[in-house]
Amino acid sequence: MIPHQQRKGTYFVHGPYMRCPACGQDRLGVLLICDRHYVRRCKHCTHDVHIPLPSLEKKVIYLDQFVISNMMKELDPGSPATAKGTNQGFYRTLFERLDRLFKLQLIICPDSPVQHDESVVDHRFNKLRLVFRHFSHGLGFEPPEAIFHAELLDAFRRWLGRPCAAPLDREFALNGKYNVWNDRLRIDLNYTLPGLEASLRETGENRTKHMRAVCERWRRAESFSFQAVMEGEARAIVEEPWRQWKQYAARIAAAELTPVQSESALKDLAALFPLAASGLVTHMLAELKELPVEERFDKVGRFFASEEARSVSYVRVSALFWASLARDVRAGRKPENFPTGSLYNDVDIVAAYAPYCDAMFVDKQISHLAAQAELKRELTPHCRLFSFRKGEDEQFLEYLAAIEREATPAHMEKVAEVYGADWPTPYVDLLARVD
Repeated sequence: MIPHQQRKGTYFVHGPYMRCPACGQDRLGVLLICDRHYVRRCKHCTHDVHIPLPSLEKKVIYLDQFVISNMMKELDPGSPATAKGTNQGFYRTLFERLDRLFKLQLIICPDSPVQHDESVVDHRFNKLRLVFRHFSHGLGFEPPEAIFHAELLDAFRRWLGRPCAAPLDREFALNGKYNVWNDRLRIDLNYTLPGLEASLRETGENRTKHMRAVCERWRRAESFSFQAVMEGEARAIVEEPWRQWKQYAARIAAAELTPVQSESALKDLAALFPLAASGLVTHMLAELKELPVEERFDKVGRFFASEEARSVSYVRVSALFWASLARDVRAGRKPENFPTGSLYNDVDIVAAYAPYCDAMFVDKQISHLAAQAELKRELTPHCRLFSFRKGEDEQFLEYLAAIEREATPAHMEKVAEVYGADWPTPYVDLLARVD
């Protein structure tokens, strides 16, 4: 006779329950939800059933840091009243809409290293992180620099007349699979490097100073050409990895000639750690292994100066953003309205991630620049950008509502079967027990 007490291996079994085909009890609950199937286990007899799951077509949506911050304020019981209900309660409504779609397996909102770094400098880091990790379920974009370098390597192979290794698609841009069924549980490791916050603050301050200086130079220039600024920015962006690699190679050569003499000199070793550009150029040189060394270096240098290199998506979009900003400054933007250094992150995010997103919610400044003709032509084929400009916030909510309306009845029934009928209820108590 099968005993009726809870059996080993059933602690994590939960509803919704079905009738067990082995013992006939209504105790066949959900044990695991995997990428393409899920496992039911009977809490009475421990019988297992593996059930396949249909394929998914999730929308990939990126949320700017200010959206994460404002949703956090809405949910945080410790936030002052003045931080809640802003924009007519938009952020709470947005959280509820996104959370429902996320649980219905219709969207995923990947996080990014940029989001992490922008949160680290905030004293509410743990709360911010909980919000963006909630919607990403641990899935994140690769660093913008990694995507830029991969695009350059692809362009280099095309320039050589060689086939690319693999298509640069969403699976490449993300650090995991996105069209999969999410388990109810997620295990997270949360840590920050000592000194990271101070370093990021210093970088932010330096970037703001540099941004203001560049804008002032544009404002005072005797003449202006949108095309000239765009081409100059494109050259500077695309040649930066080559410049970094040459500086790194020079440091290594100097270190080989001057070995470390004392313990106090060990701090200088930090300069010998390779930058990301080192890996990129090393791959390029490896593509030319049949050539003599000097010819390899010459050919790589010629590529970085080529039109092929300047044509990659990240370079084109970034250069257009900076040229559009320069045109704004020339049109009369006042110095007190010059952007801060955070614009570097915003441009990086759109340039790197837009080709791999269905939609992005960005701040007004990025939206204003992206709406200009040159950038609009470049970005529109890839994804839709929303902001608080011209009622786009309401358009975004309607965009999200349409995603659910377009879900098939069969999909909705499968979600209820796997997760339960009450699963899509928004988790508005996410931060209720967080200090």
